[in-house]
Amino acid sequence: MKNTLLIFGLLFLFQFTFGQEIITDFLRKDGDKSSFPSDFVEFNQKLYFEASTESTGREIWVTNGNENDSFILKDINPGNNSGIQTSFSETSVIINNTLYFIATDGVSKGEIWKTDGTTEGTKKVTSFLNSDISKLTLIGDKFYFLIQNKKGLQVWISDGSEEGTKIVKENIPIGSKPSFQGKCNNTFIFTIQNYGTYNSRVWRSDGTSNGTYPITEEIDGNGAGPGGTSALTQYIEFNNELYFVSRYYLHKTDGTLANTIKVSTLHDASIRLISYADVIEVRGKLYFSFFEANYNRLFIWESDGTESGTNKIYDESRTTSYTTSNLLGNENYLMFCGANNTGGTSIIKLDLDDYTVYLKEILNSTETPSSFYKYYDLCNLQFINMDKIFCSSPIDRFQRKGWISGLTEATTENIKVLDGVSNIFNFKKSICFSKASDLEGFELWKSDTDSENFYLLDNINKSKYGFNYNELLSLNSNLIFIANNGSIGEEIWNYNGSINLLKDIRKGSSSSYSSSFVKYNSDIYFVANDSIHGYELWRTNGTASGTKMVNDIIEGTSSSDPKLLTIHKGELFFIVYKDSHYHLCKSDGTNIEFIKDLGVNDYDYAFTVEEMTSSGDYLYFVTSAAGEDLWISDGTETGTRKLKDFYSCQNLADVEGKLFFTAYELYKGETELWSTDGTEANTKLVKDIDLGHSSQPKDLINFNGLLFFTAFTNDSGRELWKSDGTESGTIQVADINTGRLSSILDANFCILNNKLFFSAMDSEYGYELWKTDGSEKGTEMVKDIHSGYEGSFPSQLVAINDLIYFQAYNLDYGSELWKTDGTESGTLLVADILSGNLSSCPSNVTAVNNDIFFIAETSDRGRQIWKIQHNTINSVPELLRENEVEVYPNPCVDIVNFNTDSIIRNVSIYNSNGQLVSIKKMVNNSVNIAHLPSGLYIIRFDVEGKAINKTIIKK
Repeated sequence: MKNTLLIFGLLFLFQFTFGQEIITDFLRKDGDKSSFPSDFVEFNQKLYFEASTESTGREIWVTNGNENDSFILKDINPGNNSGIQTSFSETSVIINNTLYFIATDGVSKGEIWKTDGTTEGTKKVTSFLNSDISKLTLIGDKFYFLIQNKKGLQVWISDGSEEGTKIVKENIPIGSKPSFQGKCNNTFIFTIQNYGTYNSRVWRSDGTSNGTYPITEEIDGNGAGPGGTSALTQYIEFNNELYFVSRYYLHKTDGTLANTIKVSTLHDASIRLISYADVIEVRGKLYFSFFEANYNRLFIWESDGTESGTNKIYDESRTTSYTTSNLLGNENYLMFCGANNTGGTSIIKLDLDDYTVYLKEILNSTETPSSFYKYYDLCNLQFINMDKIFCSSPIDRFQRKGWISGLTEATTENIKVLDGVSNIFNFKKSICFSKASDLEGFELWKSDTDSENFYLLDNINKSKYGFNYNELLSLNSNLIFIANNGSIGEEIWNYNGSINLLKDIRKGSSSSYSSSFVKYNSDIYFVANDSIHGYELWRTNGTASGTKMVNDIIEGTSSSDPKLLTIHKGELFFIVYKDSHYHLCKSDGTNIEFIKDLGVNDYDYAFTVEEMTSSGDYLYFVTSAAGEDLWISDGTETGTRKLKDFYSCQNLADVEGKLFFTAYELYKGETELWSTDGTEANTKLVKDIDLGHSSQPKDLINFNGLLFFTAFTNDSGRELWKSDGTESGTIQVADINTGRLSSILDANFCILNNKLFFSAMDSEYGYELWKTDGSEKGTEMVKDIHSGYEGSFPSQLVAINDLIYFQAYNLDYGSELWKTDGTESGTLLVADILSGNLSSCPSNVTAVNNDIFFIAETSDRGRQIWKIQHNTINSVPELLRENEVEVYPNPCVDIVNFNTDSIIRNVSIYNSNGQLVSIKKMVNNSVNIAHLPSGLYIIRFDVEGKAINKTIIKK
């Protein structure tokens, strides 16, 4: 009786099904997509790293080092949004057995998070930083970081608690991103470039405002750093002092102004800049390498920290190009890559007692790249252990060779399985690394303890190469879409009860790269390349015969590259490129008329066009060439002219024949709201929303004859605003997230039944679906879809008939398709495409007649197109048809068979707790469950769009 009740309860949990139907089965290539594991950090005997999946975005994953045991630490930014957006290894530190790192949950750009290694123990520490943070620097039991904003640079310190995260100093003038963050003598050291200079200045901080100040004058860099020629290089902490190199000198500091000095002259890089430089400590001395790629010269200096003890020990030039690497060292040798006597590149072992050179060639002269300005042109050396090293050497930009060396010529050999590997990470006497294979993509690999045998540790992202987030369009009862079936490239297809190729525009396996779709009259116009005529204007009426090129604007294989296709007053306007200039053109569907050669600016640069829209009697567009300018056109050559010069101009939006946009003028430097009626006199600033600072308006939309948009102020953050075009009539609608914190990152505006819907957050509910009638009182949350402060992150909002369809996240269902009629009770889940809390991330929702189409993830075919009948979507689940499919044997040992003539898809297996334990691929109407432990399971699968659940017992 107990088992009967358990089975009944499980079936009740899984009885919900929706009328969704998958209509495509396109795979553009074999194999899985990649998870691209990277940025490894060891913590509590486990390996933490970044990885990506289609359902969770880029998040932190964890492995014990055993096969197929990797798991996501937490889906920090729910759904397919990425929680990790800056380097995990650079933005993580360990204090008191707690791992701290920077992540975004979608509420802000970046905050401090911490974890004890469990999902429950992974929590947000701060909620007020809202910044991109590139590095954490650990000093004792605290860490420092920098935040760059509109006012300048801020120095912060944290003990890992919210109250202990404090600003040290702010408004430090800065001209570019900091080029170094490090430490010496318990002092935080960072290097920045000041405004209006190409030089760098080194700063220090002891955690107090008075103790935060520059310790050098402006110094010229040697060219080898991330900041180009301005950057200082080769920072290394040695004997409680920090050493670094400029264009002329070796410097050192103990963190005080008095003891920041020049040690010695190293080299003059005023003419011959350094392409790459490195430093290492070996046997109580420092070794600095310098590579002049343009002169095929590598030289190395040795220093004990004194002027007399700083000497050049290696200097090698060649007439042919070669490459170099970072430095490695042990008690006897310095190791690096450099030139050999045959014109190639070798691993060099430099004896530090008598400077004897031992060579092993890893790249011959024909394999050696010809330039060395990027990371991919360099070799990379890493220790596997003190007796064995790994070397990754470049063949070209995309290919690398992997070597393992026992530090002798005889024990240095190319390991084919390590080809393509750039970096390794030592973990539990093995090495882990990211490597590409044909079937699994870039995934996590590992070696045995001797680093001689290598195997796939885990295939994290099993999603296939189905659809991208391609546009879906409705035309004459047809669904029009772009797809790649794996043999003819990306081409244009339609669906009208069946899938049909409209035209193989570019013959063969190459793609036509069709794009820029716009409906005009009864056709869809777009841009495509058939390889005979280049990129030109095409159109389709939804039939094969009606899919054809409009005009070969530039005859032959050259392209006119039409772009910004815009309907204005019943005509199709667009921009083309001809005779090294951009031109405004229009078409009636057959003929092309050139209206205006946009010409060049005062510096003889051709005007490019970034944005175009129709507003009232005029067509407006933005040109870019040494600034951005607003242009206007009445459709004639004489009526096409520049309206006003700006430094920046964007976000064009029509409101009842009046154009609104965001811009700032040269020398004024604030991005604010502007408008125009097409005259120069009335092209003016609407309102300086945040005096002294840019309010950066965006998300401009016409709603009920007014402009609605979001804007940022220091008092309220980014909130909802509206404007009637006057200064007094430009007001904040509501401060949804009260105080200085923003309520809106991306509004996702959508209009339905005289209400404006959007995505916003407050401190209680997180990001949820909101609506407004334009008043503060009439601005309210529609429904708390995902309880708690994280929210459901509504996106992809589309109004169809009397409903809005959108993607939203829920802890039980993941990111799936929802609908709303604007009421709380009428906001419902439409389809749980991937069962359980896995996310199918539906997008590109489109209506054709009474059907709803969208692209969503599947369990075994990647993203595909799905269909739901609009007039049957009521979120009321159908009853299961248990007799449609027989599952046998039951109980079973390893193989479960399905007896049916129907096509079975999306096979998922759940345990007795309702947790998803496996997603399986059907092979000859069978699935293998040998890997599962004994117990009771539910197998859930789809048959002709219906979800069916079967209970099985695994022996």
